[in-house]
This record gives sequence, C-alpha cells and structure tokens, in this order.
Amino acid sequence: DFSIVEQVKSCGMENVKTDCNNLDITQKSCCRDTQLIVEGAEDMKVSFEQLSFDQQLFIISFTYSYLNLFNGIDANTISFEDYAPPFVKQDVQVLYQIFLI
Repeated sequence: DFSIVEQVKSCGMENVKTDCNNLDITQKSCCRDTQLIVEGAEDMKVSFEQLSFDQQLFIISFTYSYLNLFNGIDANTISFEDYAPPFVKQDVQVLYQIFLI
C-alpha cells in the first residue's frame, strides 16, 4: 500500500500461512508498505507582517475601494427636492413674441 497522509495499512501478505510440505522454497513478499512524509509548506504562506508598508497600503486600499464599489446611492433619492424653482419675472414668450401655432 501507499500513503501520503496517514499510516500505511498492510496488504495482508504477512498473514498468509505457508504450506508445511514446502518449507525449503521461500519467496519474497509481493507486498510492500511505503509511507511518504511530505513536509508542510509553511514558508510558502505569506503573512501580512512580511509585506512591505507599500504592499500593505495597496491591499488595504484596494479592499476598501472594492467593497465600497457596490454601495451605490439610493435609487429613490431626489437631489433637487429641497430647492425651490426660480421665480420668473416676465413671460419669455410674450417678451420675445414667440408663439406656437
């Protein structure tokens, strides 16, 4: 058997009983237990403290602007609701004598 993560399980060849009449012939076991241990990749993980100040600043500003990108203004906001319309002193159509017929 072959294992990377946990203990290797036996293939059961050592439990096979040999024949009592045939003791002079010995064969190698066709089973082999192999265990491969892989060291962790802790050095590949970059922590926030290992970054330079400029890199930290870029990551923080990018994250802040990306998250606030989707916080749009309310669709029902009327920006001119609090302002009164301008007062018209004279009728412009009469002043310039422009009429629609």
